[in-house]
Amino acid sequence: TNGSTPGREPPFTLGREGTSGGVVVSQPIHYQRSIRADVTIVPGWTYYQLEGYDFAPGTAVPSFQVPPRAEERGALEAAAILWRDHEHPGLERQGAPTSLAPTEATGLTWMGPGVATELTFEVPRDARDATAVVVEVDGEEALRAPLSWISGAGPAAATHASALFAVDARTVRLYFPIPFEISLEARIENIGPAALERARLGGRVVAMPLEADLGRFRAVCEEGEAIASIQMCGTADPAARAPNHVIARVTGARGHYVGHSILQRVPDNWWCALETDHEVFIDGAYALLGTGLEDYYSAGFYWMFGPISWSLAGATGWTRSTEDASGVTHLYRHHLVDTIPFEDELRFEFESYVDGTTFTGCSFFYLAPE
Repeated sequence: TNGSTPGREPPFTLGREGTSGGVVVSQPIHYQRSIRADVTIVPGWTYYQLEGYDFAPGTAVPSFQVPPRAEERGALEAAAILWRDHEHPGLERQGAPTSLAPTEATGLTWMGPGVATELTFEVPRDARDATAVVVEVDGEEALRAPLSWISGAGPAAATHASALFAVDARTVRLYFPIPFEISLEARIENIGPAALERARLGGRVVAMPLEADLGRFRAVCEEGEAIASIQMCGTADPAARAPNHVIARVTGARGHYVGHSILQRVPDNWWCALETDHEVFIDGAYALLGTGLEDYYSAGFYWMFGPISWSLAGATGWTRSTEDASGVTHLYRHHLVDTIPFEDELRFEFESYVDGTTFTGCSFFYLAPE
């Protein structure tokens, strides 16, 4: 995982330095009959997660090889250009800097058909809790949330960049492809009590016809509720189960889940809250179970070497009190090589390990057009 194996370079493979003590291989490894993964355990703790797909019987796939085939190498290089270098296509457009009084808004509109490959929101970090972002696609609201929920740009988060967004002290850039047939409107609204100075929007759009079955971008953004836990790092009676924290739920639609950006707030025992597992239910069936928060976000034990931020996952920053062991952690995960498809329903949940824990943020989907 040091990047020296052909087809196993960053951002698809990362060693301990890039993952705060973990190792990650995120490029798909195709196989026809079987796959075996061996882990040589060194003294100490070892945790691991493996994720994969079962294809329909008879599906032909080329077995993985090193070095990768020419077409696989080309696909990896093209993805790296988008995810790491952000060389996105399209014509750029920037609005004028605008000062907004409370309840005022400013926006930009593009006429379709086309695909937005970048939306830019220039708002100072300390004003993002009081700034709402609204994205309407073909007259339907696809995203509405405080900018801090989308970007994690609160007191817990530092400057970071990934395949789908980049955040610094002045600007939040969203790289989700957003197809639209008729129109796309992006707005920022001042939802705070003070004036918002010199806010500005921008974007990059490719004018193009859309395929009839192309997925449509949607976000589910919620402020989490505190749940009374009956577990404490799994030590309580396993037969008595606490309710889960529901991060995202979509029903009555076909689509796939592409990840989330969330803030986990913990009133005490923050280390225990980082042991919570994710659970995913697909079309009413129990489908996925994780092994711990830091594993799911592609890191070592409690981010032992500090925050991480890479193309597909990150813990970009946190605040942790030494007085009462409370904490706030910003986390994101992008399911780009391992999207989670569903036909009618998807529920993404976290187990509850510490009383009063909340998860607030946005989950992102692409849904089949109606």
